[in-house]
Amino acid sequence: MDDDFGKGRSLSTENEQNNETSHMENEIYDLTTMVEDLDAMVEAEIYDLTTMVEDLDAMVEAEINEECTEINNEGKNIENDDIRGSIIGITRETSEMMYELYCQHAHEIGFSVRKSSTRYSCKDHIELSKMFVCSCSG
Repeated sequence: MDDDFGKGRSLSTENEQNNETSHMENEIYDLTTMVEDLDAMVEAEIYDLTTMVEDLDAMVEAEINEECTEINNEGKNIENDDIRGSIIGITRETSEMMYELYCQHAHEIGFSVRKSSTRYSCKDHIELSKMFVCSCSG
C-alpha cells in the first residue's frame, strides 16, 4: 500500500510538472505573439513615417516649382535673353528681378531654386550680393 501511495504522489508531481510546462509554453507562445504584433506595428509606423517624409518632400518641391512657375506666368518673361543657355553675365536692376530670371532659367532647364545667402555692407547695410542656388544644394 505504501508503494501505491508513492506512485500516486509521483503521478501527482508529474502532472504538476506537465501542467507547469504547459503553462510556460502558453506564456512563451503569448509573448512570441505579442512580439510579432509589436514588430508589425513598428514596421507599419516606420512605413507611415517614411511615406509622410516622402509626401512632405514632394510638397516642398511642388511649392518651390509653383513659386517659379508663378514668377514665369506673371508676364515678366525675359526679352532677348536665351534662358536655356548660360545666364552668366546677365544683369538686372534688383536682386528680385535676378531671382525671377534664375527661376525662369531653372524651370526651363528642369531644376528648382532657393535663396541661399545675402551679403550687406557694414557701413550702410546696402545689399552687396545675394546667392541663389539649386534647391538640392547643401
